[in-house]
Amino acid sequence: MEKFIAWLEKHLMPIANKIAKQRHLMAIRDTFMTILPPLFFGAIIAVINAGSGFESTNAFLVAWKNFSTNNSLILGWLNLITMSVMSLYVCIGITYYLSKKTGIFFDKSIVLKAIITKLFLEYMEINVDKNLVLTAMLLCNCKKIDNEYDIPISMHADTVCFLLNV
Repeated sequence: MEKFIAWLEKHLMPIANKIAKQRHLMAIRDTFMTILPPLFFGAIIAVINAGSGFESTNAFLVAWKNFSTNNSLILGWLNLITMSVMSLYVCIGITYYLSKKTGIFFDKSIVLKAIITKLFLEYMEINVDKNLVLTAMLLCNCKKIDNEYDIPISMHADTVCFLLNV
């Protein structure tokens, strides 16, 4: 067994170390470590919200079903802000940790700008490639700088207007 472990350490550890130091994988790892608390909280809320799915005479299951039925609005809302938007948390987290590694920082209001742009495009029903506009808007806010505090505060509305030919 010791020979096998020594062989693994000699041959596989250098490869595993290189893979572990890859910046994209590190960003994914750090993101999932960051979102573990809301993930666990959401999982507990989902179990509580499920209640008892069958009729029972067990007092605990009846009380659980009554509790989940009486508080379904609050439990559903908590489930929505934890589990239902997990992909948004993952996207923001990967972007954040990758930007820390590469030194490319985003304007702090990038998420708000993307949501406003998306809502504007949907409401106005403009015949353009919406993904292209959102991608261009995100790329215009992406700057290679030395410090994240050096980001100039601006709205980049001119870029969106240029792409929409307004």
